[in-house]
Amino acid sequence: DITLAMSLETIRFFESQQKKIDQVIAKELKAIPQTLDTVPGIGPVYTAGIVAEIGDISRFK
Repeated sequence: DITLAMSLETIRFFESQQKKIDQVIAKELKAIPQTLDTVPGIGPVYTAGIVAEIGDISRFK
């Protein structure tokens, strides 16, 4: 019982941390001019990953 209770507590902790991180990512994305999050199925986390990988879009023709 104690192992299960500790596992559930750990899962709840990580879920709360994930919510906080998602909020920070969404806030940071508002400062970056982009429209990726208007595409259905692409949320703030995927948008942040794409923006981080691409970098400055103006370097592409």
